[in-house]
Amino acid sequence: MTFIPQLKRIYIENNGQSFDDDFQISAYTDYNQLKIEYVVV
Repeated sequence: MTFIPQLKRIYIENNGQSFDDDFQISAYTDYNQLKIEYVVV
């Protein structure tokens, strides 16, 4: 289990479609072939 800190923004990238934005600190986690990017506040 991975600890997830407080999120400012979160989006799921699937099938090569990404909803990009200005992220300060981002981390990637692969789960069920989905890429989840979240930022730390």
